[in-house]
Amino acid sequence: MSDLEHNQDDEYKFIYYENVIHDIKTPMSIIYSNLQLLELSQNLSKEDIENIQSIKKNWYRIMKSITDVSDISKITKGSLLPNIRNCDIVFLVESIAKNIKSFADRKNINVNFKSNVSKKIIATDKDMLERILLNLLSNSIKFNKINGSIFITLKDYKNYIQIHIKDTGIGMDEKYVDLIFNRYITSDNKLGSGIGLSIVIELVRLLKGSIEIANTKIGVGTEFIITLPFKLLSDNKETDKLYDDFYNDNIVQIELSDDYY
Repeated sequence: MSDLEHNQDDEYKFIYYENVIHDIKTPMSIIYSNLQLLELSQNLSKEDIENIQSIKKNWYRIMKSITDVSDISKITKGSLLPNIRNCDIVFLVESIAKNIKSFADRKNINVNFKSNVSKKIIATDKDMLERILLNLLSNSIKFNKINGSIFITLKDYKNYIQIHIKDTGIGMDEKYVDLIFNRYITSDNKLGSGIGLSIVIELVRLLKGSIEIANTKIGVGTEFIITLPFKLLSDNKETDKLYDDFYNDNIVQIELSDDYY
């Protein structure tokens, strides 16, 4: 099969998957609504509450798979476009660091955030950047050690911004460094679908940035460095959104769903 035929075959597959996903989202929304109603019920037993939480956790995991495949389909077709708006990137990154704390606490992982500026307004897609950071931070929790640490550092270089995410986890074999952003490749050959980091690099590219892996070896943790250009919009008008509002409302729980286990 030629490269062209292979790419066309992939595109047809993802178009089919996207149609299936569209049909799945409606019953998934109904399931979630009913779970919320159940949580409001009176006189729930401890077993009832545990069962509801188990269903909810697995619902988040399914939604992550659905969203990943949907985004890969949109990326393949070139229809996933950034919604660029001015935002305070320091506040955004610090908020994400705070939001992952409850997940990190389950392994007694310490989350550290620091920035060389207290405020920095740049034009970017807030939802895409959240998705990028949460995906990387999910890996930092999943592959970290009990009592480990995650260091999130934002550096303002005037013309560009860098976000460093460094952990004290199991690290990565150097032979995977050049492959890890490829679709379906995982650093351990077993955990995860291998889609997450391929989406990360595509989202970073859509934001006109770059991402690299620095200082990774087995047993010494991993550091990702995201570089984003500095720019501002004179007109802060919203463009058409292609992300699902329902997804955005639950983004932390969905992106970190694997860290429930």
